[in-house]
Amino acid sequence: MALGVRVTDGFGKFQTTPIAGVDRDAVIARLTDLVERQAQQVQQLIEQRNTDNLRTDVNQRQPRIEPIELVCERFRKLNPPIFEDATDPLAAEDWLRTLNNMFQYSIIPDTEKVLCASFMLRGSAGHWWDTVKSIEDVAVMTWERFKEIFRNKYFTALVRIMKMNEFIQLKQGNVTVTDYLCKFE
Repeated sequence: MALGVRVTDGFGKFQTTPIAGVDRDAVIARLTDLVERQAQQVQQLIEQRNTDNLRTDVNQRQPRIEPIELVCERFRKLNPPIFEDATDPLAAEDWLRTLNNMFQYSIIPDTEKVLCASFMLRGSAGHWWDTVKSIEDVAVMTWERFKEIFRNKYFTALVRIMKMNEFIQLKQGNVTVTDYLCKFE
């Protein structure tokens, strides 16, 4: 049977016009073959992805499940810095960066980072944390949330913008940092 093209006659009626030299059954068989090969390729991709995921899961460092006392003790052995109410906002950002590095190094689970960090707050920073505890449920607080409220207190958006502008305006000789960046990009 020949394959055809449906065309309208202009009055809403369709007619099938055969295409010369094209066997409809051969085209259907070819399309069926293509669909089957695509299905096989999709299946292979799914199997490969599942195999890759298994390898990744095995190779990734998993957080240790251990009592909180051991987690805190491991953290304290790294001699983390104490944070008191710093007048320099960069000191607050440095403190967070240092803790992040320590958490990564010692594989502190996310659920314990807030507890470990809050243990290092002293002076007015400790009082600030006491206030936060009365407002928020710190038992379920994420590390991201802790960093957000900490930065809002000690390294506000306005200060960040001012520091960024200060950085952009830096000059060495007569050349600004922006000019240096453009030169080396």
